[in-house]
Amino acid sequence: MANRHYDSLSDHQEGTCQWFVDDNRFKSWERGDSEHVLWASGVPGAGKTILTSFVIEHLKGPLKHPHVSYIYCDYKDEEQHSALELIASITRQFAEIDEGIYEILKSNWAHSADQKYWDWHTINISWIVSVLQRIGQYKQDLFIIVDGLDEIPEYTERGEEVRTQFTNSLKELLDTYRILVTSRSHLNLETLLGRCGKLEISPPKSDIKAFVHSKFSTSTRLNHLLGENQDLKEEFSDSLADRSCGM
Repeated sequence: MANRHYDSLSDHQEGTCQWFVDDNRFKSWERGDSEHVLWASGVPGAGKTILTSFVIEHLKGPLKHPHVSYIYCDYKDEEQHSALELIASITRQFAEIDEGIYEILKSNWAHSADQKYWDWHTINISWIVSVLQRIGQYKQDLFIIVDGLDEIPEYTERGEEVRTQFTNSLKELLDTYRILVTSRSHLNLETLLGRCGKLEISPPKSDIKAFVHSKFSTSTRLNHLLGENQDLKEEFSDSLADRSCGM
């Protein structure tokens, strides 16, 4: 998961995405002053994944929130065709971040399973959720970020629920965790997680132009077409930004 995060972060253009964390709805969610779920929706190509990586770094930044766990959903990833693996991934990340959380996990495992070894394959979702709830009793400012929830399949090939089972697990954590979910607009998150704050992902023109300008230095074809004519490059980036509809 960390590799996916840093790959996405490497595509981020300096100066972009700031509009999202400056929005009062995001600030209220980050402080815990509003609904504990913030739903950021956008059309395909709106930059949801890059925005997610920016938000994660914003939350984890200096003097901010150390407890941030995240998932980049990908329907091609067969491990994500399991709600158990998804919620376990979130839990593992918290344990890697904080030794105190690791000790909570270990003590709960020893208490409930009465075993001296660690075996993720013998536990179930209910047990993981109960441990996450206990972590929430001891730790503050716990964040879960889920990028592209609609990429998680609704069912496995055997007909087992995945997406609903995963979101039901998240729903049990709403009292103590703040959850940010990105998805395409057609997914109605309120039917899955209940009442939530809403923020549409529609990058401003300045973000789109910054992306286009970055391509001038890396695209041989663009440079061949536009040459060194700065006025033409500016006109070209303006035109693309106007026609992109926030994509």
